[in-house]
Amino acid sequence: MKKITQNLRWLVTLLAMIVCTGAWAQETGTIIFGNNGTKITKASVTGDDDKGNTWTITSTGTTSYTQNTNYSQVGKSTEPATSITFTTTLTDDVTFTSFSAKFGGFSGTAGTVTLKVGNTTVGTGSLNGSNDVTVSSTTSETGKVLTVTVTGISRGVKCYYISYTYTSASGKQNSQIAWSASEASATMGNNFNNAPTLSNPYNLPVTYNSSAPTVATIGNNGAITLVGAGTTTISAVFVGDDTYDAKTVSYTLTVSKQDVTLSFSETSFNIDFDDKDSFEEPTLTGVPEGLTVTYASNKTSVATVDATTGDVTIVGKGSAQITATFAATDIYNGASKTYTINVTGTYKKANGYYALVTDASTLAEGDEIIIVNTDANVALSTNQKTNNRDEISLANATWNAENTLVEITINETGDNVQALTLEASSDKWLFNTGNGYLYAASSSNNYMKTEATADNNAKATISISNGNATITFKGSNTRNTIFYNSSSNLFSCYASSTTNQDPVQIYRKVAVVEGTLAAGKYATRIYPFAPKTIEGVTFYTCIGVNGNALALQPIDEPVANVPYILGNETTDAIDITQMGVDIHEADTYTVDLLTGTFVNMDITSGYVLQTQNGKQSFYKVVDAINVPPYRAYLDYDAEIKALGFDDATAINTLEVLTSGAYEGIYSVDGVKLNRIEKGVNILKMADGTTRKVIVK
Repeated sequence: MKKITQNLRWLVTLLAMIVCTGAWAQETGTIIFGNNGTKITKASVTGDDDKGNTWTITSTGTTSYTQNTNYSQVGKSTEPATSITFTTTLTDDVTFTSFSAKFGGFSGTAGTVTLKVGNTTVGTGSLNGSNDVTVSSTTSETGKVLTVTVTGISRGVKCYYISYTYTSASGKQNSQIAWSASEASATMGNNFNNAPTLSNPYNLPVTYNSSAPTVATIGNNGAITLVGAGTTTISAVFVGDDTYDAKTVSYTLTVSKQDVTLSFSETSFNIDFDDKDSFEEPTLTGVPEGLTVTYASNKTSVATVDATTGDVTIVGKGSAQITATFAATDIYNGASKTYTINVTGTYKKANGYYALVTDASTLAEGDEIIIVNTDANVALSTNQKTNNRDEISLANATWNAENTLVEITINETGDNVQALTLEASSDKWLFNTGNGYLYAASSSNNYMKTEATADNNAKATISISNGNATITFKGSNTRNTIFYNSSSNLFSCYASSTTNQDPVQIYRKVAVVEGTLAAGKYATRIYPFAPKTIEGVTFYTCIGVNGNALALQPIDEPVANVPYILGNETTDAIDITQMGVDIHEADTYTVDLLTGTFVNMDITSGYVLQTQNGKQSFYKVVDAINVPPYRAYLDYDAEIKALGFDDATAINTLEVLTSGAYEGIYSVDGVKLNRIEKGVNILKMADGTTRKVIVK
C-alpha cells in the first residue's frame, strides 16, 4: 500500500510538471499543395506553411506544372521531372517527433521520396504508378532544417502535402510569434501601409528593435517611423518564460527615397540672335512643393541663366543647354532636366563710341574692343568663318583725324565691325566673339578662326607701343600674331617676326558725355567714369540750401557715378565733353541733394536746372519733366519757386563756412554744434549776424 501511495504521488507530481511546464506540448506544421494551398507553377516557388515557415520548392528536368484541387502535378510523360526538392528552415532548433509527406504517381511513374532533418535521413518511400504514397517517420531528431526530396522520377508526380510535429528543444511550447512577411519596402514621404503584422497568438510580451534607427524606428506598440533611405532589420523579441521558449523574429525593411521627374514644357528652341529678347523660358514641372531647383548653362558665351529663377539671357550665337537640377533631400532623390537653345544669326556687332587704347595695363575683363588698322580705315569684320582654312575678313570704318575716337553704328549691309569681349584666362586674354572665341588656327598657314570653346590657342598676350598693339596667341602655332594684310585686305596671323604686314590697333568701347558750357553758366552732369578736371570749370556737389540759394561744395577730384553741378567761371564757352570706360551699375545715383541719371527719366517733384526769363536757376517741377541721360536734378522739397546762384547764394555762404568767418554753429533749439549737420543750422557770424543753412 505504501508503494502504491508513493507511485501515485510520483504520478501526480509528473502530471503537475507537464501542466506547469508544457514540456511535452506538440506543435504541428503543414503545407498543402494544389489549388487549395500552395501552387507549384514554376521550377522555383516559395510558400508558407500554417506555422509561418517558408518552404522553397525547386524542380529540375521539366517545364510542366498542372494544378488540381488537392495537389500540384510536376512533370508529365512527355516532360518528366528529374527531381523535386522541398526545404524549410525553422527559426529555432526543435525536437521533431514526426515527419510525413504525401505524393502520387501515374502509370509508369517511379521515384524515391526521402525525408531529412538536417543531414539525417529519417524516412524513405517509393513512388508507384498505382497508388498514392504517404511516407511517414517517427523521430526524435533535433534541428531546424527539414528537407523532402523526390528523385529518380520517370514521369509526373502528384504533390499533396508535407506535415511535421515537434516540441522545442527545451521542452517548452513554441511561442508562435511570427511576422506576416520576411521583407517589406517603403518610400520616404508616403504612408507605410504595407508593414508586416506580428502574429502573437498567446499575447506574449515582446520588445521591438530596429537595427538601423537612421533608416526607421519602431515604437513600443510596433508602429514604424521612416527616417531615411537604407535597409534595416525590424525585430520582435520575446525573452521566454516557464511555458514558452524565447523567440526573436524579424523582417528586412528597405526604405527608398521618392523619385522626382522633372519636365520642361519644351525641350528645344531655335532662335535668331536678333530676336533674342523674344525668348521665353519653358515651364518646369515636377518640382516637389516648397522645394527649388538650380539652373546652369553649359555655354555662357551663348546663354546665361539666373541660377535661382531660371531667367535666360541670350548673349551669343551657338548652342547652349540649360539644365535644372534638383538636389537630393532626405525624402527625394536628385533629378535634372535639360533643354537646348540653338541661336543663329550674326555675331556681336560693334555699336557706339570706341577710343584708342595706348596702355595695355588699362585693359580689364569685360572690356568690349575692336581690332583695327587705322591707316586703311578697316576693322575686323563680322563675316567670320569656323572652318580652319577661312580667313577673318574686314569691314570699313572711319576714324577721326587724331585716330583716337570712332563712332560705329550697326548697319544693315553686313559690312559690320566685329565686337570682341575680353575675358581673363590666367595671365592671358580670350577674345569672345559673342558665340565663340577668336584664335590662330594653323601653325603652317596664316589663318584665323572662331570656335565655340576656348583652348590653348585662344589665349593671347597683349602689348601696346605707340598705339600699335601686338596680339600674340599662346598656342604652339608659329604664325600666331595678328596683322593686317593690306594686299589681301584681311586680318590674319603671321609669325611675330613678320615685317611686311601692317600693325593693328585696339579700340575700347567708351561712354561719351558731350556738351558745351557757356560763359558764366552752370550745367549738371554725372559720368559713368572718373571725369577729368576741366580748366575754367568748377565741379560742385550740392550739400544744402540757404533760403533760396544753393550751398555748393567745390570738388577738386571728381569721381565716377557722382552727380555734379559744373560752373564756368570764365568769359568763354568751354567744351565739357569727356569719354571713358563705362563702369556704372545703377540707373541713378544720389549724393547729398543731387540725383544723377544714366537713363531718360520723367520726374514729378524736385528742381531742374533751367533758364527762365533769362535767369538760370533750379526751378521747382510743377508738371512731369524729362531729365536726359548724364544729367542731374535737385532732389529737394520746398515751396520756393527757384533755387539760384545769386550773391545771396550759399556759394558765398560756403566760402564763409570754409573761411571760418563765423563764431559758432547752433541748432534751432540753441544747442551749440561741433559741425554742420543735416537739417537747419544757425550760424553766428563774426559780425554778430546769423545765417541759416539747411542741409538735407
